[in-house]
Amino acid sequence: MEKDIANFISEQENEINRLKMNIINWYNFKNAESILVCGNFNKNIISYLSEKFEKVFVQVEDIKKIYELNEIKTKANNIKIIDSAIDNLEVNEKFDYIFMLEYLEENKADDELKSIIFSKADCLKDSGKFLFVSKNKFGAKEILSKTYNGFSKERINNLFFECGFKYFNYFYLLPNIANVNVIFSDQYLPTKNDIRRNINLSFELNDLGIKENEYYNAILKNENADFKNSANAFFIEISKQEIDNSIKAVYYNNLRPKEYRLKTTIYEKYVEKEC
Repeated sequence: MEKDIANFISEQENEINRLKMNIINWYNFKNAESILVCGNFNKNIISYLSEKFEKVFVQVEDIKKIYELNEIKTKANNIKIIDSAIDNLEVNEKFDYIFMLEYLEENKADDELKSIIFSKADCLKDSGKFLFVSKNKFGAKEILSKTYNGFSKERINNLFFECGFKYFNYFYLLPNIANVNVIFSDQYLPTKNDIRRNINLSFELNDLGIKENEYYNAILKNENADFKNSANAFFIEISKQEIDNSIKAVYYNNLRPKEYRLKTTIYEKYVEKEC
């Protein structure tokens, strides 16, 4: 009995970790030499990135995460752990990407947040990108639950623009950051049919989840562009140079049995399906 319970718990943990990987395993990295990761990552994400990059630097402020990363460092010698405070980051490296996964705290003043962005930007190559992931303060879930956590598009744009970044490429995540099931973009916004086909976009089989779907259906009655300000979360490419990304949308089908799961990536000129 105890063994069965332990196996069940292990399977659930593996499933949670698998779903969290969806936040990054769709992205096509270019010039994948070095990346700095900071924020709410797990060891599976770092392990995945270690296969994509020559060097992976991970800023850690949680001792538990240091122990977890030390486990995978035995298999991946290109991971460097940085155990330092947010304002004392010293790295003699210029990065192709800086991955901020729920890293900035929305309760901090804009001047303090810009100081953090400036300090990170000093470590970014001229052609480099921030990959910024955050809850949307005005997403359906935040509005319906009246919590208003996260950042608005306007605040994100203003913060980075005032730090010298002019180019933004938004992707819109549903149902949330922890278990992404579908990703839309400015070039591929959802229709009512998308919500209908993915009735569990909210992923939560409860009253709030049902209301989220109803909320999106109401928005899409008007114009699908309204969805841009209502998605539950953002994944944003931010750069000082123009951004070229041919991915328009990604579907994961998380609720299907494992043997029938299929990741569908929609590009500008073709569609790719992957088991």
